[in-house]
Amino acid sequence: MDDDDTLFRDLDEQPQAPPSRRARRGAQVAAAGQDAVVDALVPCLQRAGGLPASTTLASRRAGVSAAIVTHPTSRSRCIVLRSGTGKTDNAVLWLSSRGGVLCSCFLGTQNALLLSASSRSSTCKHVSIMEKAMVVAGVSQTMLVDRMRLPVDATELAVPRQYGSAVIWVVLYRSIFSLVTFTAGNVASCIAPGCRRFRGRCGHVKIARPAHQARKDAFPNDPTAGFTRKGTRGDKALGQPRPFVDNEHEDSGIEKLPGDTGRAKSDVKEAKLSKRLPRNMLPCKGEIDQGDAWMRSADWRAMYLKRAGGTEENKTEELKKIIDVYRACARVGHMLDTSLPLVEPCCGSCGCRWDGQGLAKEPGILYTHHPTAPAVKVSVHCVE
Repeated sequence: MDDDDTLFRDLDEQPQAPPSRRARRGAQVAAAGQDAVVDALVPCLQRAGGLPASTTLASRRAGVSAAIVTHPTSRSRCIVLRSGTGKTDNAVLWLSSRGGVLCSCFLGTQNALLLSASSRSSTCKHVSIMEKAMVVAGVSQTMLVDRMRLPVDATELAVPRQYGSAVIWVVLYRSIFSLVTFTAGNVASCIAPGCRRFRGRCGHVKIARPAHQARKDAFPNDPTAGFTRKGTRGDKALGQPRPFVDNEHEDSGIEKLPGDTGRAKSDVKEAKLSKRLPRNMLPCKGEIDQGDAWMRSADWRAMYLKRAGGTEENKTEELKKIIDVYRACARVGHMLDTSLPLVEPCCGSCGCRWDGQGLAKEPGILYTHHPTAPAVKVSVHCVE
């Protein structure tokens, strides 16, 4: 045994220092909070699975609750989970049309729209707690799929949930549930990870804002409706400009500022540069389909490489079958041929086509949202 092995053995055999009292207390509080969330989810999952359920008063904890939100006419269902009293302690869980357990929360980082294209589930802590509660409640995922699976043609909805003096809107938009909150200044916030960059203008907010305004008009002075009391700071500011700006007003006055770019007489006037059209920041159908095709290509390429490095029994025949399926899917557009170089037909800055310009082929690596497939080596055409 050499000196390095002896050193590592000695380090491994040294006794570890016991955790401090504060660390032990934090672990106990976290475990107790997780158990409270499981206790709140168990009767909710039993009702969702069609089983008899009951809730004891002793199991209720302050700020911890779970409730099922349903659409009045369709089968759209989700579970709104609260694990604390803060805004970041809220989450909404549901089952996609393909049976995956999805979640929208402040702690999540995965785009549920991409996960809903397959049967994969989210990997946040709320999904882990829900899976633990399913075991305790005796409810299988098959039972939830039969009774809670979101239909493909789900109808959009916006349902308010009252928690004390706060109102949280449960919104369904494009098969994705999310929670939308409004401040006293009518500033919206969406917690879906796919809407983080534009959480005040996403589709969830566009659906919730009219319903929120209608509720606000119906209960103008009701302190229990989740709005500001009469005579407080919110009412004093009614005659002042709103603390936020709309999408079409945020660039007001920019056309009067001098530009730093040299312009020709044939260019568009500077006064018209800021007049942009309203646009949807969510990916279009073509972009989603292209992303799904790349994920399938990466997945099948990983399957091919795994079989190529496996046993020799029937390897040649099975690899040929995989290649035949890949080529058939590539012909109809379900997969992409990675041997072809990638090139944009037009310049992204000036819009000119690449006709007559020299192009050089350079290697590149393409990463997909697939959780297990490795990166794909591609070739890219660039201007020489």
